Amino acid sequence: LINGADFLDLWFLLLLNLYGIGFALVVVMVEIRSEYIFKHFPSMLQWGKRGLFYAFNGLLSLGMGAANSSFPNVENDEAVRRTQEYIAYIIIILGAFYLLGAILCLQGKAQRMRERFNGESGHKVSTIV
Repeated sequence: LINGADFLDLWFLLLLNLYGIGFALVVVMVEIRSEYIFKHFPSMLQWGKRGLFYAFNGLLSLGMGAANSSFPNVENDEAVRRTQEYIAYIIIILGAFYLLGAILCLQGKAQRMRERFNGESGHKVSTIV
């Protein structure tokens, strides 16, 4: 039987992990340029806000991985934890690149390059950068 404190801890971890999964899905949908995400979250069109969102996700993942053991019964728990940590660092670095690109005003240049490619090649590539 589970006591009250363990029950609350279990629900907290479940909700926290669902929160992380939801954010991860948003990151994937942004990177594959899903029109649905940009329609409902227009702030993801701006590199600065996207970079802050990614950095927040990476820091949240880093904190979640350090705070709990997601796989307590797995033999290679250390390898799983290290992998989670590396992925969190990659997301933080990706967020930093987006933030740096926004600071250096590179989004407009990338947008113009993509539009020029669409015009010259005749191919239709997503105009969202």
